[in-house]
Amino acid sequence: MFISGFLQKAENIIAKKKRMAEEQVFNKGIFEEVCRRYDLGKLNEVPMRETRGRINNIFRVQAWSGDYIMRAKELTEWEASQRAFEHKVTDFLYETGCPIETPYFLPNDEGDKITKIGALSVEVYRRLSGIPGDLRGDVSKTDIIRLAAQYHQAIQSFPKEVMPDKHESEYDQSGWLRERLDAIEERVRQDPKTKIDQVLGDNRRLIVSAYDLLKENVTPREAELPIHSDMHAGNIIIEGDKVKLIDFGSVRPGTKSGELWTESQTSPRKLSEIVETYREIGELSDEEVAHIRPEGIFRRLHGIRWTYEDMRGTDEKKASGLDYMIQGLKKSVKQFENQLAGLEN
Repeated sequence: MFISGFLQKAENIIAKKKRMAEEQVFNKGIFEEVCRRYDLGKLNEVPMRETRGRINNIFRVQAWSGDYIMRAKELTEWEASQRAFEHKVTDFLYETGCPIETPYFLPNDEGDKITKIGALSVEVYRRLSGIPGDLRGDVSKTDIIRLAAQYHQAIQSFPKEVMPDKHESEYDQSGWLRERLDAIEERVRQDPKTKIDQVLGDNRRLIVSAYDLLKENVTPREAELPIHSDMHAGNIIIEGDKVKLIDFGSVRPGTKSGELWTESQTSPRKLSEIVETYREIGELSDEEVAHIRPEGIFRRLHGIRWTYEDMRGTDEKKASGLDYMIQGLKKSVKQFENQLAGLEN
């Protein structure tokens, strides 16, 4: 108990020091430099940090030329490549006249979307006016599913050759995920040290059987379009009768099935009702419907791997994240087994 309390206190102190350091980094000079590099004009007032954007350091910047959002973070190599793909997707939506308004990242004075200021990578886009759906309280799951169908229609002609070569939408044809899961299992079996090792050890058979269930019963489908991956009321902005979609930070090559699996997990509606709603707007084949439940197994397995190997945080937080993923995997396996038995509704 004492050790746990001490570690929590130390973690809080480190987090506080980090926040203080960030506040010192984001001084007026930084924002003036951003305004200069992106030709925004003079600052009208001191920029305000968006409360929902602490991880990515998101600020509202009001300048003479308009109202903007600035995103700034020290990026890893993978995050930088992900941002580059995000820019390609949002550029495509902007240039093709997507009926859903989305962010458009501005080029700086050298024509680049990202400006390096010290260790920070800075991006800017014009702020989308309106009220976030979660604050309005009237954006339903039906609205989100219809928006997903509209978005898929708008992005379906995105050039496949521009999509990253490595992605997670083909049910591990390369065998990379299985290799990582096997390596984790071997480590947990031979040298269990932490609580997360125990959680994985207790659920080792479930993970292996879920992977085998997927590989034995599903034919891989190639990633066909960039899916948003994070559609929820907080990422939808409403202005009058206009609907706008923000936060493409999780965009990835995928399938309609993958996008709809995410929605099916947070919706109280039956899968058949979700499919019916989607088909009111966009096309969805029976084969794509059949892949919605398998996507759940695949995403949970990737989530387990990521939580164990890449997630930052204390062992307690990781163990909590793993437990969440394990419970989700159990649910996804049960749903797919029901589908195979003809019991899906």
